[in-house]
Amino acid sequence: MKKNVFYSCIALVISLCSIAYSQWLTVDSGTDANLRSISFVNENVGWIAGDDLLLYTTDQGQSWNEKPLPGIHNSIFFYDEQTGWVCSEFGEIFKTTDGGETWLPKVSGTVNALKSIRFIDEMTGLAVGFFQTVLMTTDGGESWVQMLHSGTEHFLSSSLINNQKIFIAGTNGSIFISNDTGQTWDSVNVGMPNGLYAIEFINLNTGYVFGCCGSYFKTTDGGLTWEDKGYITTGDIIFSGYFINNTTGWVVGELGWLLKTTDGGENWFENGPPILTDLYDVTFIDDNIGFIAGANGLILKTTNAGGTSTAVDELLDAIPNEFVLYQNYPNPFNPSTIIQYSIGSGQVVTLKVFDLLGREIAVLVNEYKDAGKYMVEFSSEGISSGIYFYSIEAGEFTASKKLLLIK
Repeated sequence: MKKNVFYSCIALVISLCSIAYSQWLTVDSGTDANLRSISFVNENVGWIAGDDLLLYTTDQGQSWNEKPLPGIHNSIFFYDEQTGWVCSEFGEIFKTTDGGETWLPKVSGTVNALKSIRFIDEMTGLAVGFFQTVLMTTDGGESWVQMLHSGTEHFLSSSLINNQKIFIAGTNGSIFISNDTGQTWDSVNVGMPNGLYAIEFINLNTGYVFGCCGSYFKTTDGGLTWEDKGYITTGDIIFSGYFINNTTGWVVGELGWLLKTTDGGENWFENGPPILTDLYDVTFIDDNIGFIAGANGLILKTTNAGGTSTAVDELLDAIPNEFVLYQNYPNPFNPSTIIQYSIGSGQVVTLKVFDLLGREIAVLVNEYKDAGKYMVEFSSEGISSGIYFYSIEAGEFTASKKLLLIK
């Protein structure tokens, strides 16, 4: 009898510890489509936009239902339970006014990829995308007006602070700011040519921007200046960030990066499961309950603010145990792009670029490398627009990927 009581107590302790330290658990999405954007209306009702579909929940994300909608949907935003908008890869904008039962296409005036859609209120909204596309609406998304379209930067994310102040981040390290609801714009540069995928403001003065190669920057003066805070991944892109207050926030990115800060971004800690799936968006509905959407139908949920964490410095110092050739960024590119690769053991590494006819264009690496993760820049100087391939050899590991130069 005493023995049974003992083992029952042990089981209870293990169960309690598991609950206390549980972090992010996988939720069945019912799909293997890429899931790119999340919007919760309230604690129960939420939507996720993905490839050729939308998912919705009415039970706090315990179960998800599919709503077919053709297209590659990059961003979704709901104002209330009835009214929401989606923007997509070829300039499409859809709107619902009946809680997602029907989605009607709206004329956007562009075929450029739209990457972010946000609304200040039920009438005033913003959609941004490639080639400096900035669309504004003041009638609830029924019609859209082009506010800015005069450059080669691709806008990737946006943040609306109030009914006047707008921040947009994109390629080449550029941040655009409007103080009059998009009528006029100023621009600043963070000081390096990284793509900036996520911009997040927690008040009028304090904001963060995250992007290529794990870089991130912080402002405390309303975006006038940006402090370079270094890198928080081993070279992988941060796609999304979300802060629940002035100190606590999360970011997600390529190859399963999920990091948390509790001191306003001064220090970051690994906060997720050991997965290599790209994570595209993160959001929270209160201080403890959060959701992440990712590639191949992945949905993660936490009910305890992510549980325990590991210092990011320990992760950055870790030596990779696999061989990987990553997709270059940006792609398409001009005038230069970054190529990253990992090797799991010391090897002689060659990394070369070829044209479509197989002719060698450039030798980027040809030397012995210790196990680790590396990045190299490829410049388009002296070559014309077109499709190229880059290939790596490291011991028995070989891989190739395509890149596109547009001048």
